[in-house]
Amino acid sequence: MAPTIKAVTPPATLGEAPFWEARHNCLLYVDIFEFEIHRYFPETGRHQVAKVEEGDSGASVSFVLPSADDPEVLFIGHGRNLAAVKWSPSDPDESTIRAVRLASVDQGKTTRFNDGKCDPQGRIWAGMMSSDGNFETKQSSLYRFSVDLVPTRMVGNVMLSNGLTWSADLKTFYYIDTGELRVDAFDYDDPSGDIKNDD
Repeated sequence: MAPTIKAVTPPATLGEAPFWEARHNCLLYVDIFEFEIHRYFPETGRHQVAKVEEGDSGASVSFVLPSADDPEVLFIGHGRNLAAVKWSPSDPDESTIRAVRLASVDQGKTTRFNDGKCDPQGRIWAGMMSSDGNFETKQSSLYRFSVDLVPTRMVGNVMLSNGLTWSADLKTFYYIDTGELRVDAFDYDDPSGDIKNDD
């Protein structure tokens, strides 16, 4: 029997960064250009939306990751800021929330965060893209944030930072630069978070 595909939420302007949140049994994702975080609860069909107020480095909300310590805290890419918001499933289905800046990167550049993920050690990896459409300058980078939120530039000269993930054995880190139409594989050391590519 062929799988059934159906829309379960209203259309997004630019939906990105889906993340399954097991604690609340829901799907988290963002609508980048609407500055929104979404929760979808498949068991009930409930759809919860929070609009994030504009920050000092832009209004885009590019990824969302739950905190391991507080079930109501989410980490987001907010313009050039790594930020935190407090948003609970018990909040109204539509609300406006304020982001608290935790760290900033790329000061003076016309970039914003794009995709972001958390590694098994709790470090956030997040990459940048041009915010003015000028990708040829390769001014973007991929950053790794330590658990105390100190950023380290891991990959530079990026056109459009996008998908990232780790192999099941945690020995390989995969990274996409969409502008280059390429997936790169790096040797990965999980305890340190170091990557290397000898090619």
